[in-house]
Amino acid sequence: TVAIVVVVVVVVVVVVVVVVVVVVAVAVVVVVVVVVVVVGAYFIWNASEPMDNKEEAGEKEKKNKGGNQVNGM
Repeated sequence: TVAIVVVVVVVVVVVVVVVVVVVVAVAVVVVVVVVVVVVGAYFIWNASEPMDNKEEAGEKEKKNKGGNQVNGM
């Protein structure tokens, strides 16, 4: 009976560890996806140059044109 208890305890521990690892892995994937989506949305938002970001867009255009005079002409 002691051997059965030991086996049950080991199985439970293994299951718990596996569940924790899976949960952590899923959490990491979710965080990565959220970060990628947020960063992607931020870049798309800046690329589309909405009215709210005209000042930032203007500064970026000045920097870009400063390095690339052909665009300015």
